[in-house]
Amino acid sequence: MVEPNEELQLVFDKAIKDAKALNHEYVTLEHLVFSMLCLENFYNLLQGAGCDTEELKQDLENYL
Repeated sequence: MVEPNEELQLVFDKAIKDAKALNHEYVTLEHLVFSMLCLENFYNLLQGAGCDTEELKQDLENYL
């Protein structure tokens, strides 16, 4: 079985924690993307592709 690396495990853990804190029954893609925004490499990748990462973060916060 493939085990996630430490960074991916942190993303999963944060997504689960955020979903529980919001009383959500399921962890969704939105929870995962929001968690991934904490990763510097992912954040920089999105910015490099022209994404307004702060707006994305705010939109996800509002949606969740």
